[in-house]
Amino acid sequence: MGAREFTDGPERLRRMTIVEAVGSRVYGPLWQTPLAEAISAATGRSFGRARVSQWFQETTPKPVPAWVLEILPAIAREGAARLRVAADELDAMFPEGGAPPGAQGEPEADGEPPRESGLPAAEAAPDVEFDLDGFMQQVMEAGPSGPIDGEEAMPVPPPVETIPVWSSHVGWYRSPVRR
Repeated sequence: MGAREFTDGPERLRRMTIVEAVGSRVYGPLWQTPLAEAISAATGRSFGRARVSQWFQETTPKPVPAWVLEILPAIAREGAARLRVAADELDAMFPEGGAPPGAQGEPEADGEPPRESGLPAAEAAPDVEFDLDGFMQQVMEAGPSGPIDGEEAMPVPPPVETIPVWSSHVGWYRSPVRR
């Protein structure tokens, strides 16, 4: 947390996109309050949901500080680890699987072609373990990629239109507009 910084429009949008991607993937649709709590825990300072929501106001949003981007990888790794534990617990609850035989998406479904091409991953690289944390760190450090060999740059998705909504559980938050 340092000196005031000035960012241009594309940089503001990049930062907002990263914060929203991490927040929504780690904490789900009501991500702003738990993300604020995680930022508080990471910094040791009080940091409320209102501050996070200021970054996503429709009119005159405040810029996401650079120091927030510096702590997001740790928050993302912690959240990913928590989600992996939850997924393992759910898998343990249903060791036989949860879908009825022949359900859409199951391997033995009638008339559904296999979705794999080539060797299964376990056979193609039997001794290689994918490092998700390392991959997330590389993605966060790299930032958005530019065009490749004369291709046009991939457009940044526009911010999602939101409206203020009241919930007795979390108070005011911004919810996507459904049309």
